Amino acid sequence: APRLDVIQPGLHPQVPQQAIDVQAVLDRYCVGCHNQRRGAAAPFAFDTLDLLRPGTHPATWEKVVTKLRTGTMPPGGRQRPDPET
Repeated sequence: APRLDVIQPGLHPQVPQQAIDVQAVLDRYCVGCHNQRRGAAAPFAFDTLDLLRPGTHPATWEKVVTKLRTGTMPPGGRQRPDPET
């Protein structure tokens, strides 16, 4: 399966549109800090998690959803998604 960092619209027709939409949100608001290059600066890297199989890391994805919904991530001073996102 394509990794999160290589899913691109049109290149992977088997990837659901919802996964592409979620990746776009993560790319815009999260991956800048939560990536392999940052190492220990972030507790996990979105570019190593399998977006197409969230069940492989359910606790991590639950934390992501909770932090986005409660507004604790992205941290203060950083651009955040609107509530509809």
